[in-house]
Parts: sequence; structure tokens; C-alpha cells
Amino acid sequence: MKGGKLKSSPQQSVSIMKTESGQEVIVTTAAQLADFLERPEPYIIWVAGRIQISDMLTVVANKSILGMGATAELTGGGLQLGTTTRPGNNVIIRNIRHRGGWDGTGGSVNDADCITITRGCNGIVVQNASLSGYYDEGIGVWGGATAAYGLNRNITIQDCIIGPG
Repeated sequence: MKGGKLKSSPQQSVSIMKTESGQEVIVTTAAQLADFLERPEPYIIWVAGRIQISDMLTVVANKSILGMGATAELTGGGLQLGTTTRPGNNVIIRNIRHRGGWDGTGGSVNDADCITITRGCNGIVVQNASLSGYYDEGIGVWGGATAAYGLNRNITIQDCIIGPG
């Protein structure tokens, strides 16, 4: 395993490890998470501890978002797989607890899903995730029945707990 330091925010740096399966990084802040989710290169992103996010974070193609241990949790915002111009293909989300933006009093911190799969995504796996506290939906899948509306294909949601706050 070869490693190197990469400055991802003014406050902290992270180590990027090059392994046989690609580049791996451990993130502990929302800024680090957002940075690596939007990079064009494939990454295996390990989430360590609780990360408070305040908005929807865009996840582009070829990312694995993996919880590191029992304390891996995202709170507040959500994950949006892909955009109209950048596909969210080949994304794995595994072993994550996600508590959305619902504040428990009838209001929301963020009017968002925990996970949104947008038009035209292909090869998505959400496994062993616990999703709750969301304002709208635990997992929203948006797309059409024809290619003009962006077909979503090969989406697997397995062994997850999806429930209200």
C-alpha cells in the first residue's frame, strides 16, 4: 500500500492510500466528504464517526461510501447520486447510518431525502444502511420509463432499515 497526504481543507489533511482496488480515503468532516464525492476519479471513501452535513451532497460516478465501524453516521443533509450532467453510476453505499434533516418537531433542517438516485444512474448498491429522520423519502429514485427521461438501471437496495424519524 502506498500512501500520500493531500490537503482537502484548510483545517485538516487526509491520507490517500493507493491499493489494488483503487484509491482509498478516510473522511471525518463534511468538507472532506463533499470534496471526495465530487472528484472525477474512482474512490473508496471510508466514513469515520458522525459527520454533520447541511445540504445534499452530489455523488458522481465510481464511488464506494463505506461506514467504518459502528459509529459511522451521516446526519442533516442527504446524498444525491448524479446530476443532469454528471452521472452517479457505479456507486456503492454500505454500512452507514443516516439520520436525515427532520428536526422532530414538524420542521426540517433540510427538505431532503437521505439518498436520492437521479435520472440515468446505473449500477447502484445500497446495502446494510439504516435510514431515518428524513423530511421527504428515505431513498428517492427519480427517472423515467424511456431514455429521454433518464433510465435508472441495476439498482439494488438490500438489507436496509428505512423508517420514520
